[in-house]
Amino acid sequence: MSNADSLPADSAAQDPDLLERPGYHLRRIPRGELGELSKVQEELRELEDAMAQGSRIMAAVEVSDLLGALRAFMERHLPGVTLEDAVRFSNITRRAFENGHRSAR
Repeated sequence: MSNADSLPADSAAQDPDLLERPGYHLRRIPRGELGELSKVQEELRELEDAMAQGSRIMAAVEVSDLLGALRAFMERHLPGVTLEDAVRFSNITRRAFENGHRSAR
């Protein structure tokens, strides 16, 4: 591993969440439990980290992981409601905004 693959030693001291020797992600990201909000939060933090690194491919992978975490959460806590149901309602909300029935705050 070259020095370019590590963060400056003082970076981790300034921000305790920064990893001194990062792998895919630059920050420590707590692991969540599949089917729980903690896993959704983990995947969202990983997506934020991918975007901060400017890696669109990693971000796309994290979006996929986020969808999987959301699906597992819904199966456990919202039985009978699917991602397809959520997308359908999201499209209805979009239509309401586009037609002026809702406005951004």
